[in-house]
Amino acid sequence: MSNAGLRGRLGRLSRSADSRAALALLAASLLSRALGYVRELLMAAYFATSAATDAWLMASIVPNLLIQALSNALDNVLIPMLVRIKEGEGARAVVLFSSDLFGWLTLMGAAASALLELLMPVIIRLLAPGFHGHEYRLSIQLARIMVPVFLFWLWRSVALGMLQAAGSYVATGWTQVAQNVGRIALIVILAPTLGIRAAALGFAVGTAAQLFVIVPELKRAGLLHRPTLGPFGTATGRFFQRAWSAIVSSLANTGAIVVDRILASTLPTGNIAGLNFAVVLVQVPVTLVLTAAVTPLFTRLSTYQARGEYAKWARLVRQLLVSTAVLMAAIAAGLSLLSHPLISAAYSRGAFGRHSVVMTARLVPFFALGLPGSALNLIGRKAAYSSGDVIRPARWAIVSVALTIIADLLLIGPLGARGLALGTSFGVSAGAAGITWPLWMGRIARPLVGGDVPDEPFPE
Repeated sequence: MSNAGLRGRLGRLSRSADSRAALALLAASLLSRALGYVRELLMAAYFATSAATDAWLMASIVPNLLIQALSNALDNVLIPMLVRIKEGEGARAVVLFSSDLFGWLTLMGAAASALLELLMPVIIRLLAPGFHGHEYRLSIQLARIMVPVFLFWLWRSVALGMLQAAGSYVATGWTQVAQNVGRIALIVILAPTLGIRAAALGFAVGTAAQLFVIVPELKRAGLLHRPTLGPFGTATGRFFQRAWSAIVSSLANTGAIVVDRILASTLPTGNIAGLNFAVVLVQVPVTLVLTAAVTPLFTRLSTYQARGEYAKWARLVRQLLVSTAVLMAAIAAGLSLLSHPLISAAYSRGAFGRHSVVMTARLVPFFALGLPGSALNLIGRKAAYSSGDVIRPARWAIVSVALTIIADLLLIGPLGARGLALGTSFGVSAGAAGITWPLWMGRIARPLVGGDVPDEPFPE
């Protein structure tokens, strides 16, 4: 067989493996989303748009939204580095690097968890200036129950990054299934007696349940090793240097949600919950379909960059951008037109009555305007990270959250919660335009370097 024929066959096998991985992830995501819907349905039925739900959502900012932001940032930097180490130095170097990373993150995560527990009253006061009395105290208590999982999320990120770099995607989808099972079980068992505290305990238990998926998969892949504390100036040091920019980017991307909740804490009771239920529905196409499809493709993009196959990288990125833009624009239009029946069908159970349906449905069209931008932002960030560019995502994430804050402050007065939803969509869309514009115009951030990455034309 000729070299060209062999390369073509290997390319077809790679695409076939990506398709199988994407389908497996989609199946797990569908189950996880179904369970997540059951979880949200239980939350709506037990607590609806109440003060307890508002307290829960404010409390979850630190241990949930920020932890996920950090873990996503670690994933985005870690997988391209692992692929490069594997391609250049072999599997043994991957294990040594990962063991050191486990050790350093354990040390840092334990210290950060203790500090968050200590400062939680101050943090909640800053995040929820409109909360007082019982709502304020409850938010502190709920956050403190969930904070200890911070350390686990760091371990989880490294473990899943190792598995994805090795071409194993099973654990990535099924960890979310395990988490939702744990959360649902605790809500059903404890909500009648503990109220909203059952949701916080369920978050902690569900997070720990992911160990039952991750540990066996690491063993099967031969990647389960004890943490070490190797020299910080090696690959581990380079990882943390690059991770800071990705962490800033990821934190800024969740900043819009944080800003919405801070400002919504000054609105009448229930608006924080309404914003949350609306954005969960709008983001289903991204969290369910797009994330499952992009996860294996991110490893392929990183591999193209590690091997210097820039033309293949460019073609794949362009295909993703075009197909994503068209699909998400159509879905956004459908969500806007059918917001009331969709919210009613999704949440109208138990305590989630007509008032809650109307409050939530009126927010959906304003969030839907930002759906294409949210999806394109995901593609743009993955493309940048796969090429080693951690600066552009951070820069545009900061611009996005700054524009969101400005728009929120301008719109909350005349439009209330709808203004917050519209401001979020505007900020997300502007950030997506900034990060994807060089890709639309046929320019590429060249491979991994130490500082900012200059634009160069796509190789033809």
